[in-house]
Amino acid sequence: MNLDIPLRLIAEDLNISPQYFMSCFMEDENKHVGLFVPIPKKFHGQFHKGREKEDDSPPHITLLYIGDADSEDEETIHSIAKEVIENTKPFTAKFGDYSEFVSDEHRVAHVQIDSKELCNLHEKLKKAMRDGGIKVDSTYRIYKPHSTLNYVKPDSSYEGPVPTGEFEITKVGLWGFDKDKDIKLGKS
Repeated sequence: MNLDIPLRLIAEDLNISPQYFMSCFMEDENKHVGLFVPIPKKFHGQFHKGREKEDDSPPHITLLYIGDADSEDEETIHSIAKEVIENTKPFTAKFGDYSEFVSDEHRVAHVQIDSKELCNLHEKLKKAMRDGGIKVDSTYRIYKPHSTLNYVKPDSSYEGPVPTGEFEITKVGLWGFDKDKDIKLGKS
């Protein structure tokens, strides 16, 4: 018997993230871990207010999604990430064009992020993690930096704001373990 659909509908009725709702009832020794660049707070007003229904995290850019990781890997992942990130100077990124891609039963409305340095940092982190024995999720082979604006049903369209502007990337968050950790980029 598949309970995913009824539980997902209950979560939607309660106006909470289905992922959060499911996590309340399921024990999972693995953590869903990644490295994320938080969008500066001054831009948060440019993001759609309804996105919390599917994703309750603050606006961010996924830098490297590691995927399932054991708690025992936390120190190794943090150590590898810290080594790479602290040896990278802060850099500028810019909000780019609006775009969409299909994911599960939604279209994901997002704004592209323009930054060669961000793509380079992604590649360095991915290589360092793999060299350090950490398995990295390989669902998406080509890194296309973006920030999710909202999840749109197939028969509707996104009508919210699209952020504009430039911002400096000065830190990366390691999210997914019991306590999130920020890692600052090296001094310029």
